[in-house]
Amino acid sequence: MFHEFGHALHSLLSRTDYQHFSGTRVALDLAEMPSNLFEYYAWDYRLLKRFARHHSTGEIIPEKLVNSLQGARNMFAATEMQRQVFYALIDQMIFGEQPEPARDMSQLVYELKREHTSWNHVDGTHWHIRFSHLLNYGAGYYSYIYAKCFASTIWQSICEEDQREVFQTWRS
Repeated sequence: MFHEFGHALHSLLSRTDYQHFSGTRVALDLAEMPSNLFEYYAWDYRLLKRFARHHSTGEIIPEKLVNSLQGARNMFAATEMQRQVFYALIDQMIFGEQPEPARDMSQLVYELKREHTSWNHVDGTHWHIRFSHLLNYGAGYYSYIYAKCFASTIWQSICEEDQREVFQTWRS
């Protein structure tokens, strides 16, 4: 939800003379940055405690639970990065230069997974046909990793600390 809200705000708040260079219609290196930035808010207790409540008791989400979830998320950060690199490799192989004759997509995915990840391939799953970014990015999915780096830098250098002022203002 926060990721997609970042896309919505990116489109709604863009100001440009040329509509084809606004919102998510920017260079791929930047298109995913606002959405990745907004994902940080979904993990920040200062925001979560304002709306995340138990459906029947109304109890605010416990900070200890949020910290535990953040720890689990951080524990698997390397695995998440490996997944993003794997996706970028598939994208590059499909849409990059093709030095050899076209290959079976499932076989290509299998080979890349075996060579570049620690995951076991499951025959017959064909998950790559559901990976819609392969159609939109066309050899540019690597930019998703850039966007994550840009968002992390912005969060750590600007948003993480500046939020304190924003939340104090909302209380007043």
